Amino acid sequence: MNRILLSISLAIATTASASTARLASCETVKQQIREEGAQHVLDRMWANNETEFMKVLPHVAAAEPCWLEVADSLKTVADAGASESLGAAMSRALTKDPQRALPYLSSEGRFPIELVCAGSQVETEESAAGFKRWGKSTQIALQNAKLPSQLEAKRQQCLGELAKQERRVK
Repeated sequence: MNRILLSISLAIATTASASTARLASCETVKQQIREEGAQHVLDRMWANNETEFMKVLPHVAAAEPCWLEVADSLKTVADAGASESLGAAMSRALTKDPQRALPYLSSEGRFPIELVCAGSQVETEESAAGFKRWGKSTQIALQNAKLPSQLEAKRQQCLGELAKQERRVK
C-alpha cells in the first residue's frame, strides 16, 4: 500500500513540476533547434497542454531578439494553432519594437506582412476595443520608429495594412 501511495505521490509531483518548470533560455532553445530540429522542439513544447510553447509567446511579443529568431524557426514547422499564436505574438512585437519585428515580415515568408500588420490573429484574441487599441499603438510605434532605410518599404506596407484593417473594423 505504501508503495502505491509513494508511486502516486511521485507521479503527481513529477506532473506538477513539469507544468511549472521554467522555460529554457533562448540560447538553449536555439541550440536544441539546431541539434534536434525545429519540429522536435516544437512537438516537445506543444506536449503537456502547450505549457512550454505558451511561455515562449510573451518573449516573442516583447520583441526579444533571440526569441524572434526562435519564433521564425518554429514557424517553419508550425501547424495552424501554433502558427496563429506565433503570428499574434509577432503582431504584438510590432507594437513593442518595429525595428526588431519588421525584418521577419514579408509577402512570401513565414510571417506574412499582410496578416501580421493587419493583426488578423490579434483580432481573434481581443475584444473590438482591445483590437482598436492594439492597432493605434502599433500605428504610433511604426510611425515613430527610427528605422534603417532597408525597412522603410515594410513600414509603409505595414501602415497600409493597418489602415485597411481600421477601415474594415469601423
